[in-house]
Amino acid sequence: MSRTLLLLALLLLPLSARADRGELYTLLELSPSASRLTAPSTSAAPAWKLLPAGKVLVLRGLTHELLVGGALGLTYGKDLLFENAALELADGSHPRGRLYEDLLGLSLGAAAAYRYDTGYPVAPVLRAELGLAGRFFHNRTFLPANTTVQLAEPSLTEWTPYSHVALGAELRLADKWVGALGLGATRYFHGRVPWQVDAFLVIGRIWW
Repeated sequence: MSRTLLLLALLLLPLSARADRGELYTLLELSPSASRLTAPSTSAAPAWKLLPAGKVLVLRGLTHELLVGGALGLTYGKDLLFENAALELADGSHPRGRLYEDLLGLSLGAAAAYRYDTGYPVAPVLRAELGLAGRFFHNRTFLPANTTVQLAEPSLTEWTPYSHVALGAELRLADKWVGALGLGATRYFHGRVPWQVDAFLVIGRIWW
């Protein structure tokens, strides 16, 4: 009887997750975001736009809790609308109207993650990134107010450094798979997308 009780007690104790040191994580992140965009005009108010986004991360464990690596991100938006935009035309005029444009965003950064080992498969994870982001505004069409004119505008490109922080809960499965849910925020240090917040879902594979 005593041996049976001992075995049951051992089974009920929290099991430590497999050590992260030396492990390689390959992760796919889906992170729909709310991005604060400013129009290329002082007369149009900034607007929050919901954009689909995703990221690929590769992390390697330096210690049992600290991982470092890199992140490649992608953001896309179609037919983003700015009301009351004022653009300068070839004749020097500045009519107001509606501006439509598509957005493609790319980011490349260094990443670090801290995973606090709770002794259970579920653990809180804090991640930070620093890197460079590119924003490509294309398929831009301007419709001056009170007219039926549609004007094609040239594409715009901007590059900006960024920082990103995210906090979530991670679940390890059979020490081979990992999933996570959480929230993140990104600061772009200049350009038309100063802020971005997102909710993320991560799935990935653990190698060692």
